[in-house]
Amino acid sequence: MVRQGVYITARKLMDTASGILRGFGFNDEDARIAAKVLVDTDARGVSSHGVVALPNYMQQVKKGGIDPKAKIKVISENGSVCLMDGCNALGQLSGVKATMRAIELAQKFGSSVVSVKNGSHYGAGAYYAMMCAENDMIGIAISNSTPVIGVPGSKGPAIGNNPISIAAPTAGGPPIVLDMALSIVAVGKMMNMYKEGKEIPDGWVFDSEGMPSKDPNDLDNGGSASAFGGYKGYGIAVMAEILSSILPGAGVTEQLMDWILYPEKPSRLGYFIMAIDISKVRDAREFKKDVNSFVDGLHNRPKAAGTDRLLVPGEIENDTMRKSEQEGIWIPDHAFTRLVNLAKEVGVEVDNISSKGD
Repeated sequence: MVRQGVYITARKLMDTASGILRGFGFNDEDARIAAKVLVDTDARGVSSHGVVALPNYMQQVKKGGIDPKAKIKVISENGSVCLMDGCNALGQLSGVKATMRAIELAQKFGSSVVSVKNGSHYGAGAYYAMMCAENDMIGIAISNSTPVIGVPGSKGPAIGNNPISIAAPTAGGPPIVLDMALSIVAVGKMMNMYKEGKEIPDGWVFDSEGMPSKDPNDLDNGGSASAFGGYKGYGIAVMAEILSSILPGAGVTEQLMDWILYPEKPSRLGYFIMAIDISKVRDAREFKKDVNSFVDGLHNRPKAAGTDRLLVPGEIENDTMRKSEQEGIWIPDHAFTRLVNLAKEVGVEVDNISSKGD
């Protein structure tokens, strides 16, 4: 199937996204910070969490669920542990500012945890974990989300997809990055498969009675998705909920407001950001060399028949980033149309910002 979309340079996409944010009341610095998160996410090929989300975020601004003038604040700080109030700011701003504080505390204490409540959807968690890796730290970012995964053996959704992101630096190259939600496969991918007439495998979806289903539309009618690895993935989702929402006192499961369905209400999400300063454990340069050696060993394992290349987490996104730097950032047609309409709404110039792609 041929992909339909356009290519846009990072600079033009940054200018457009930040211009839109300023048009909706964000100051210059916040607009730049948030736009960079979105543009870098698109450049890595994670278009589901890039500028395509701007129209929904700005709908939250219009309706009151996000405050463009919010002043994110520290509630308490005890040594290397910090609690922050996102104050219903745009999630990318809360995520970046929480991660910056985690890095500062880790530089002082060796490791740190920053918990955030009253957060909004912060996009791709990989961005925040990678911020730590850029500072020779191991970064961990977890956010909770509205329920979609069921308790094994139960009826209906009970817990969020609760994405987990972990990044570790390497010597002379991009970091190793694990960035994943906890259902077997993304809900959007299941919907696309269904629309294309492809069969949904057993165990991916359950209907409102807790019975196996082949129809992902059941997820909108009281059904649930299965966590990857069955009980193991479900267990990870439970612990991710405890770390990201219960620890800071954020909303938990049904207390959360879906940011797309209820743009007028604060989302009440929570985040868990952890940074580990490698230099406080051992020489960071030696650590990164050892990571490279470890990765080389994985790359050089004997390949099974039909396998062209062995990969480590984040490598596909790193390849896409390099391609984006050379050819421009690919944006799907539907996302580009929504972006252009949003830009026009606030008077941002969008003529000649793209070249047609396939």
